[in-house]
Amino acid sequence: RLDADTLRAIETGERPPEDPFLNLVRHDDPAMNLAVARGWSATVKHRVAMHGGRYSFAGRSTSDRKLVIGYLSSNFHDHPMAHLMVRLINLHDRRRFTINCYSCGEDDGSEHRHRIKQECDEFVDLRELTHTQAADRLFEDQVDILVDLMGHTKGHRMEISALRPAPLQARYLGMAGTTGAECFDYLIADRVVVPPGHFPYYTEKIVHLPYCYQANDDQQHAADGEIRRSQVGLPEEGFVFCSFNQPYKIDPAIYGVWMSVLRDTPHSVLWLQGGDGDVARNLRREAEAVGVDGSRIIFAARVKKADHLARLKLADLGLDTRLVSGAATTSDALWAGVPVVTLEGSHFSSRMSASILRAIGLPELVTESVEQYHRLAVVLATDVGRRANLGDKLARNVASEPLFDTRLFARAIEQAYRDMWALYSSGDRPRPIAVEP
Repeated sequence: RLDADTLRAIETGERPPEDPFLNLVRHDDPAMNLAVARGWSATVKHRVAMHGGRYSFAGRSTSDRKLVIGYLSSNFHDHPMAHLMVRLINLHDRRRFTINCYSCGEDDGSEHRHRIKQECDEFVDLRELTHTQAADRLFEDQVDILVDLMGHTKGHRMEISALRPAPLQARYLGMAGTTGAECFDYLIADRVVVPPGHFPYYTEKIVHLPYCYQANDDQQHAADGEIRRSQVGLPEEGFVFCSFNQPYKIDPAIYGVWMSVLRDTPHSVLWLQGGDGDVARNLRREAEAVGVDGSRIIFAARVKKADHLARLKLADLGLDTRLVSGAATTSDALWAGVPVVTLEGSHFSSRMSASILRAIGLPELVTESVEQYHRLAVVLATDVGRRANLGDKLARNVASEPLFDTRLFARAIEQAYRDMWALYSSGDRPRPIAVEP
């Protein structure tokens, strides 16, 4: 019924009943994702239409000067986005860039909030400002490139970007897909998550970074001290599959594959996030329905990032979700030494882990069908020698491959910003950009 209502809204030019993020979670059709996003962005634009056209950027197009980058987010606190971004903010080249962070979200007093405030050149809390007041502040700060880190996700302030307070505006992280909005010139991605054939499904011009679209923190640390399996509810013996993606990412199709994997590996368990209430009851019930003992589904409580990285080392193999694959979740597992099997899908959000695994030199963990995914998971759980070789390769590649080279990533995204600005300075319209390795 929701799909029928969504299609009817698209056909009549109304705002669809489901928001763009939910549509990405439910459908891997990039054409439908674009149509839904356009409907919601049109509403955002309408809300601020009477305040539009208030900014002039005359004299701002000079090319040989320090650029002001403004990162806009509601998640500058203990959140996966902050976990990914904090080291990048530190490593930006201050000879060429001024880095401002504009926060629309809560101050949770966390370490990540503190680090971001310390690492950026200016941290501005916009919570008490209206959309127009916030846009005015960005304009007064002479932000050259505004980088929205939210898209259509919870707590976004897309109305600020819709007012166009910066001469160039880009989208990055936050939402793995198009916003359908006219106010964003660029979306920062890579050739895996948004191949050239998908460009028509984006209102933004695509920037291809080399290696991987995702920033990472090459200085993150796990908590000290040894953790035993029994301390986190795991059996001391047997194989541990894990998937620490948020439970909303678990759709019936991929859960069915996981249950088949458990049936084919009798002395194994599946370790998941979110062990209270309906999540645990529903998933254990579905396991029992297909002949898997519900006690083999083990749930982990939310803990601080350093504690999570420490306990992750107890897992043997990560099983990725399908329509929304792992992003920070997959990087966390790899950093902890846990390989991850993924299924490469047909839209940005279902291709994130594929990009991450290729950037760490493990393309053999990227599968193209549920049958291949199932077979690889079982083989890695039962072939001790192959699993050991894979573990050794991962340990080497964490240090040698591009994924966790944050300094290399910083130089690449900075080149993207310079390329965007060069086009703007020459009077050219935004167009696709490919940053060379």
